[in-house]
Amino acid sequence: MKHFKLLLLLTVISFSLAGCKKDCPANHCEGLKTALITGDNTNLQSSIANLINNLPNQEYTEENINALVSSVADQCSITTKVICFNCIMTLPSETEIQLTFTNNQSTISKIIDISHTAENKMKFVSVHD
Repeated sequence: MKHFKLLLLLTVISFSLAGCKKDCPANHCEGLKTALITGDNTNLQSSIANLINNLPNQEYTEENINALVSSVADQCSITTKVICFNCIMTLPSETEIQLTFTNNQSTISKIIDISHTAENKMKFVSVHD
């Protein structure tokens, strides 16, 4: 019986340690940083969508843009700054967010554009220098 309990305990500990493979914030953050470095819009869109979907409210408002910026900064150790909210006069309008981090002693700085759907939900649009 002692061996069974020990085996059960080791199994539970193993699953606890290995249980965070795809959905951990750290994994999303590494994917985000890699996508920013390589310019991979598909993975960047996926990473930003994950961050948006983890917010309590995905509506395109200044408050929720600020929540997204805080989330990226807190979870991913990326310096973030809202350059302007709803200032790019396209249809629909867009918000610019600057993301800055260090990679191999180089500073990476990119600007992402966030807009909204017809249902006024935030969505990633593009990335640029």
